[in-house]
Amino acid sequence: MDHPELTADEVRRASFRSQIGGFAKRPVRDLLARVAVEIEAGRSPAQLTVTSVELPVKLRGYRIDDVTDLLTRLGITVQADPGLRGVNPKPARPGVSPLTSPTLMRDNFSGHVLDADDSLLGGVRGSSKGQVLDDPEGRTLLQMRPSTKKGDGWVVADAAGAEIGRIVNQSRAVGPNRRRYDLQAGATVIGRCGTRVLGNLMFIEDEAGTEIAVGKHRERLLGERRKDGVFLDTVWTLHQPLGEPLRSLAVCAVLLTESLFPPSTGGDGGTAASVGTGQ
Repeated sequence: MDHPELTADEVRRASFRSQIGGFAKRPVRDLLARVAVEIEAGRSPAQLTVTSVELPVKLRGYRIDDVTDLLTRLGITVQADPGLRGVNPKPARPGVSPLTSPTLMRDNFSGHVLDADDSLLGGVRGSSKGQVLDDPEGRTLLQMRPSTKKGDGWVVADAAGAEIGRIVNQSRAVGPNRRRYDLQAGATVIGRCGTRVLGNLMFIEDEAGTEIAVGKHRERLLGERRKDGVFLDTVWTLHQPLGEPLRSLAVCAVLLTESLFPPSTGGDGGTAASVGTGQ
């Protein structure tokens, strides 16, 4: 069924839902403003000078199908330009969350959080207090903020801001070239994460000292050739399912890999972290 032609005011007032990995908002608004001016000048959708457009995709933006539906009604063909280095994610899988997926990877170039197959799980964004983990619909799952004492670690909170636990820096106690953090719930240490060999091998263990995850740096080419650029992924493998609050603290330790465990060799400073199920 054909839709009635849109008025200039309807185009200007168009609203869209938000999503992780959506169309950047300003280019969409600029495009709609141009279209509204043409409609006011008496042009129908078939007469618009804008017939196709490439819109950049950002970490947080307008829902792609909402924008595409509107532009299709206006006779405009739209293509997505990821505008991002790193992984171009596959669509999110229904019902899968960063807190339930058996694999988890952060792409620091884009902020996307992915599973091992590069399917979108959510995204990490900056906030006034630290960093926030969102699901694909933009709903907050976890909040991460630096401790009030500089260099002391991170506080992990739920969506409402209630503290779940802390990632507490113990590096001074284990010596140079090794990093160690306690995972604390209240005053109780329920796990640890750290490095073993000059920052290039990372681990997470439970309160009994049993290793539950290990992370290793690996190089990933940004282009087809090495000269196009290289950065370090940090691939984490989780050996067993985890209950709360250890799961949330371990996920945040993985997502904060670049802050907790800066790469000591090579790359351009980017890291991606992945948590998977060890077999």
